Amino acid sequence: MYTGDIDTFSHQVSALHKRISTLISSRDSILSPPDVLVPPMLKEMGVAMEELQVAVEELQAQNDALARAMLTIEAERSRYEDLFQFAPETYLITSPDGCIQEVNRRAVQMLGVPAQFLVGKPLSVFVHQDDRAAFRTELSKRQQRNYFQDWELRLQSREGHSLDVACSTVAMRDASQQLTGFRWAIRDISERKYMTSLKQNGNSLPADCTEILKNRPTRRYSQGDLIPLEPSMLWYVDQGLV
Repeated sequence: MYTGDIDTFSHQVSALHKRISTLISSRDSILSPPDVLVPPMLKEMGVAMEELQVAVEELQAQNDALARAMLTIEAERSRYEDLFQFAPETYLITSPDGCIQEVNRRAVQMLGVPAQFLVGKPLSVFVHQDDRAAFRTELSKRQQRNYFQDWELRLQSREGHSLDVACSTVAMRDASQQLTGFRWAIRDISERKYMTSLKQNGNSLPADCTEILKNRPTRRYSQGDLIPLEPSMLWYVDQGLV
């Protein structure tokens, strides 16, 4: 019930209470034969009206408490929406078949498509063509039962940039345990896989990277030395570990 409805109802109860009080105060002027029954009847009606007035006050208090609760819920919803939008990881919500329903800002940056154009699109269109069959197979498995381990695949942005990612999915289910969608957390692991490939190849660099590092200044640091980190500087470790 809305506050306006309660106010109208309260005014109606108050007006009725006044009319009954007027009848009770003027009962001595009633001269009809059933006059003997009128005063007790009016008295009972007056008691009933008092109880109704108390009920109205209680209802008003409940409505005020509900309004405060709704404000609290809205504030919490707004706070969690901010946490979702400004999270450093890529988060998405999809339908059970993988159609995008919600995305955060990091997802927009990763996929290179404005949020309003992402909603409703299948996530599979951003999966590298060579990985789409495996993606659909994995998604079908997770529709049937819960899997909590990460799985890796390659995404491809609208500009054609490919990157390796690790996906974490959590199934969303209703009260009857029917699948309603998936929550996705996607992390870019391209750099990690690149460094792993370097180690497997004996730290040998591709030809293009070798050319970039050619004639670059070198620095030697010992254990315990502080290595300066600047946004415009990229370090390549030739020997040792950091």
